[in-house]
Amino acid sequence: KVIWANLEILGATKIPDQSIDLALINNVFFQTDKDDLILKEATRILKANGKLLVTEWKKTKTLFGPPLEKRVSSEEIKNNAKNCGLSLLEEFDAGPYHYALIFKK
Repeated sequence: KVIWANLEILGATKIPDQSIDLALINNVFFQTDKDDLILKEATRILKANGKLLVTEWKKTKTLFGPPLEKRVSSEEIKNNAKNCGLSLLEEFDAGPYHYALIFKK
């Protein structure tokens, strides 16, 4: 089921608390300065031991993709995720232009 919502507003998805086993956030953080709120919403809907997969543009210059100054480093996402109570399980390259982070609640 597709749900349209503003992820920058906590609770806007109207998904019940702790009801999701896996959440995906893909190529979103370069578009916002409220990545902490998006991570809080993902954490809210994840069940205990649920997982979150984040993929985002590497903060390196490429011939295409978002401007370098808009890209978010993996360290920034990891710090915000830790503040939300998420622990990093795995970090890896997701191809030549993206990185991926897997967190557990």
